[in-house]
Amino acid sequence: MKLLLLPLSSVGLVAARSTTTPPPGLTYLGTYTIQANDTLASISVSVGRGVCALARANRMADVELMPRVGMEMLVPANDSIVNDTSCLLKEPTSTLPCIYGGPHVYTVVAGDTLAKVAKKLNLDVSALGNSTGPPPPGASSSSSPSVSVDTPLQVGRGLKIPQCSPSACQVQPYRFVYGTYVDLAASFNTTVGQILAFNPTYSFSAATDVDKAPVITLPNNCRPLSTNITVIS
Repeated sequence: MKLLLLPLSSVGLVAARSTTTPPPGLTYLGTYTIQANDTLASISVSVGRGVCALARANRMADVELMPRVGMEMLVPANDSIVNDTSCLLKEPTSTLPCIYGGPHVYTVVAGDTLAKVAKKLNLDVSALGNSTGPPPPGASSSSSPSVSVDTPLQVGRGLKIPQCSPSACQVQPYRFVYGTYVDLAASFNTTVGQILAFNPTYSFSAATDVDKAPVITLPNNCRPLSTNITVIS
């Protein structure tokens, strides 16, 4: 464990509030069936809708985390900002050595590297090291070799996340009506990685009925509880 002195004024995850509610009159042209090698960018070109319009209409956790082949995505009828990139995960302007609140384990998803996980959690990549938790069911339990920050990680593997102590998040059920995890993170003072960690099996939803929109577990208002922070590895 490491003891750090962090001023409260500089460590809060403060971000501009993003839209997490559907635009007025949101309707759908229909659906698109996922093909092999599809990306959200390629689908955007095929259907003539912006990447973020597609991501938000389908409540995507991560624009790089694509649905399986054969699954269907909604195609929104209205898209006033075709080149909108506000749903894409940006490089953080500053990083932390630990996360506020929790959880302590992040489950690796397709395409993850240590660098990408650190970005999702607003962490310095050195905070993650090469320490991994339990392997996914059926996988070898032997120790993982050291990997570079850009080496793809084993999907389903648990990655230990350093936590700041004392710190806290509120955790509550949330009906995910519209948007992406980037929008939720900005609106609720958390990180994309923390939302992913609390919802390891969720990727998207094409429900057109708001009452049938998915309910996820949302960590929010994540914050330090002291200026004296201990990093729990």
